[in-house]
Amino acid sequence: MNISKICVLGGGTAGFMTAAVLSQYVKNSNLDIRVKCIYSSKIGIIGVGESTQLAINDIFQFLQLNDRDWMSKCNATYKSNVRFESWCDPGESFYYPFGDLSGNELSDFFVMMDLFPDEVKKDQFARFVRDYSRFAELNRLTDQGWDFNRLTAYHFDTHLLSKILYDVGLNNGVEFVDDIYLHSYQNSRGIERITCEQTGDHYADLFVDCTGFKSLLIGEEMKVPFVSYSDTLINDRVVTAKIPYTNKEEQLKHYTNNVTMNNGWCWEIPLWDGLSVGYVHSLKFSTEEQIESEFVDRYGISPTNVVNFKTGRREKGWVKNVASVGLAYGFIEPLEATGLASIIENIFRLLEVFSSNHRINAFDRELFNHAVSTELDGQKTFIDMHYAAAQKSDTDYWYHVTNEIEYDWSAGNCERCLDSTIGDRNYSDKASNGGNPFILVGNDYSPLSSGFIKSLVNAEKGHKSLDINYYNKAKEDWLRLDKSLNDQVISLPTTFEYLSSTVYA
Repeated sequence: MNISKICVLGGGTAGFMTAAVLSQYVKNSNLDIRVKCIYSSKIGIIGVGESTQLAINDIFQFLQLNDRDWMSKCNATYKSNVRFESWCDPGESFYYPFGDLSGNELSDFFVMMDLFPDEVKKDQFARFVRDYSRFAELNRLTDQGWDFNRLTAYHFDTHLLSKILYDVGLNNGVEFVDDIYLHSYQNSRGIERITCEQTGDHYADLFVDCTGFKSLLIGEEMKVPFVSYSDTLINDRVVTAKIPYTNKEEQLKHYTNNVTMNNGWCWEIPLWDGLSVGYVHSLKFSTEEQIESEFVDRYGISPTNVVNFKTGRREKGWVKNVASVGLAYGFIEPLEATGLASIIENIFRLLEVFSSNHRINAFDRELFNHAVSTELDGQKTFIDMHYAAAQKSDTDYWYHVTNEIEYDWSAGNCERCLDSTIGDRNYSDKASNGGNPFILVGNDYSPLSSGFIKSLVNAEKGHKSLDINYYNKAKEDWLRLDKSLNDQVISLPTTFEYLSSTVYA
């Protein structure tokens, strides 16, 4: 299949980002390929998903967009961390900072936590293994003294970012068509053309489906089956609102906060112009009225928007001459910003195949399908572990997700969490663990046996025992270092002050 015309169907983050990236590649490579994007301003976009993973940096780098080029136009802020509130103990929290684990000896931390529980606590783990986690914990920000550019992602208004991506595509020569899709016509090689309400027929060699949950091409037209994730991930609805700051300097942070509720959890995303909040939940054990009441109790206002979603993916992301990006392909749920991460994964996998071979064959399509399904299924098991490891069962919802759901313990991150806790007994293998250690430690799990540690401490004379003097010194060294670093960080600008003097100067 030779490619000279590409048609992206759908706008929003997925459609405009796909058009921008493909057109940037065409421009960079000076290729004779036309990129068209058909979208409808009447339909609009979902507009949630303001939090990102580190992969978003690859998009801005590829599009040659510096922070000051776009952030102030999108009410954007930085994100270096994720905070989890009340997932283990009510009112307590733990952090998951971006980046690789440091070279610290993790076993020392777990031994100290057992030996000195009043001084070394699990909420220090993030700072112990990634010392820059304290920037988020103390609400201070600087681009000096740590790998700021590599270890920060973003929060932003997705509606406003879509306009930035639209402009990039327009400058790259993308033909944008604002019209309503009606139907498609197929031949033996896939879709020959699509027809729109005002502009009629549009022909292309490759169609990219970015039509959201409707999945008009890969799902409705190509009949690719849907593989549901709802056997373990039961959330399928979110209510949202935007809350003005009452004390911006204190409330504007550079982390996403995820706090548990009776029937799910709420995100709290600090944008420049206010706090974006959303209650992700299931109605399996509640009613719409109960969800709204919980929301009002926490935030003092009623939700202004409702989004229903389905969790899962298409069996294949690319069939014949139709590829898919975003919700049209699949979605897990809002936790850990996997939605935008999936968009970016599919776009770059599409670009990878496309840039290596402009004559697409079955192997190229299978490369894409294997890559995107492996990535999304892996992210799904990562999200599974957030629920499976949670120490919360005080409502019917939480009892169900922590005790009754049958997770696939042989799959992806579920298996890795088992192996690193009771097999390898090592959370420091960054190649296989990623964010798992933070989720596990935050929920009171340790790769070392507390009972065995205590038996070594209390061993009778003449038996092998722990060197208590070594761990006393290690504890004092850690507490001294932790306090010293905290004192240094607390003197830095707040997140609000930093953004005011840089992005929003």
